Amino acid sequence: MYEEIDIKKEPPKLKSPKLNDDFVKHIHQRIRKRLKGYRFWSTTLMCIFVFLGVVSVISALIAATYTDALSQSIWLKVFILVSAVSSALITAFNLQGKSSDVWRAFRHLEQAILEYDLSPHPDHYKPDIDKLLLAYKEAENMVGFFKFSNQTLVKQSRN
Repeated sequence: MYEEIDIKKEPPKLKSPKLNDDFVKHIHQRIRKRLKGYRFWSTTLMCIFVFLGVVSVISALIAATYTDALSQSIWLKVFILVSAVSSALITAFNLQGKSSDVWRAFRHLEQAILEYDLSPHPDHYKPDIDKLLLAYKEAENMVGFFKFSNQTLVKQSRN
């Protein structure tokens, strides 16, 4: 009349929607690769910004200091041109702002990856994959696109 129950036997595990482990690994590796790209581009953009700033200032100082000595040669015009082009590139492409955006995206995505890696995951199921994908999407939105800003250049030419 009564069914005998074996207490030593493990209860059946609840079935949870599992993502394919290969799929999760592939997504995770791809996001890690993007994270490395963010770090590289942030550093590169900041280096370009600093380099162009230094070139602009040094060229302007040489042109201003040695105006009399360089007035007979083409070098005065070259230094003035280099200074102007460097300043225009910094301003037009907002290199400092873009570098900052990429760095913020890097930090945001790195935090999400750390939370994902450190979260407990029974049976290799990581429920936080959705949070990781959302962080990836948010990081991409933080980076955005390069915008050519001629607003500053137009305002300066009108004054």
